[in-house]
Amino acid sequence: MLKYRFIVWGSLICAVLFIGGSLLLDFNAIWQVLLSWLLGGASITIAVYFTDKLYRDL
Repeated sequence: MLKYRFIVWGSLICAVLFIGGSLLLDFNAIWQVLLSWLLGGASITIAVYFTDKLYRDL
């Protein structure tokens, strides 16, 4: 159960870093911004999946 919490918090931190990092990028390089947002979205999806798994195991 503790490993799920680490995965959830790690994924959320990664999502914040990916999406926040996209704000630092040059918006003329739109592919970098889109990639950052896609990676952030994937991290949020992983966090939601493991949050559901965490609460089912309680």
